[in-house]
Amino acid sequence: MSTGRIGWHNDATRYGRVSIAFHWIVVALVVIQWLLGEAMTDWFESDKELSFALFQYHKSVGFLILFVVLARLVWRLREPVPAPPPDQPRWQTRLAVIVHWGLYLLLLGLPISGWLTVSTSKYKDLPIRFFGLFEIPKLMGPDKKLHDIFGEVHEVMVTLLLILLALHVAGALYHHFVRRDDVLKRMLGRA
Repeated sequence: MSTGRIGWHNDATRYGRVSIAFHWIVVALVVIQWLLGEAMTDWFESDKELSFALFQYHKSVGFLILFVVLARLVWRLREPVPAPPPDQPRWQTRLAVIVHWGLYLLLLGLPISGWLTVSTSKYKDLPIRFFGLFEIPKLMGPDKKLHDIFGEVHEVMVTLLLILLALHVAGALYHHFVRRDDVLKRMLGRA
C-alpha cells in the first residue's frame, strides 16, 4: 500500500489525480447519458417538446463523452497503469484488461454510432448542436436503411456497455469486500 500525498500522475502502485478525475467524470457523464436516454425514449416520450429537448441534450452529452474519453485514452496511453495485486489469478488480470479495453471501445463507439444514426436521419435540416454553442457536421446524408442499422448497433452497444459496467463494478466490489486489497481504493484516491 502506498503512503503520502497523491500526485497528478500514475505510478506503479496507484492512480494519479488526473486518471481518477477522468474516471469519475466519465462515470458521471455515462449515468447522465443513460438517464437522458431513458427519459427521452420512455419516461417522457408522450411529451414531444420535452422529449425533443432531452434528445438534444443526449446528443451533446454523447459528444462530450467522446471528447473526454479520447482525452482519457491519450492520458491512459502515456501513463503507467498500477500493477494488479501480485497474488491475483492470471485469468482475473486478463478479464480486467478485456473489460477495461471493452469499455474504452464502447465509450468511443456509442457516441460515434449515435452520430451516424443522427446523420442518416430523415430530418436532414435539423442541425447537430453541441449544447447550443456550435454545430457539429453530419457524417453523411439521410438514408433510412443505414439509419436503422446504426440505431440498432447503438442499442446493442448500450446493452454491451451495461454488461461490462456490471462486470467492472462487480470486480471492484470483489476486490474491496472479498479480497480486501486496495484496487478500489486506488481509484478513490485512498491507496
